[in-house]
Amino acid sequence: MNDNDLRDAFRAVAREDAGMASPFSRSVVDARRPFVRAQRRALYTASGFALAAAATLLFVVMPRQELLDLDLSGPTWAPSTDFLLNTPGSSLMRSIPSIGVMTESRTPETAPSSSDTSGR
Repeated sequence: MNDNDLRDAFRAVAREDAGMASPFSRSVVDARRPFVRAQRRALYTASGFALAAAATLLFVVMPRQELLDLDLSGPTWAPSTDFLLNTPGSSLMRSIPSIGVMTESRTPETAPSSSDTSGR
């Protein structure tokens, strides 16, 4: 192989490489893309902080009296299945038992004594 053949071979390879390479303007755009993303991210972060500061100022400046006037005890809700909880003897579960107090049905005369063994 002489010098001319070698020179022609290198030129062919250089043309092939040049055909596959992207243009320089595209390289510049690709190089600027991360910078644009960083600017956009900074803009979003700054706007988020501005929104948070505005919301904080709104709650600080807003009179507290308006926030405390909520009446949550007004509305009541009865579920549609509430009737299932009304079982026989459920009133005993809602009442407080009294220990040591005699009722009309249990008087000392009718109460069973511990010495009564006639039931056996």
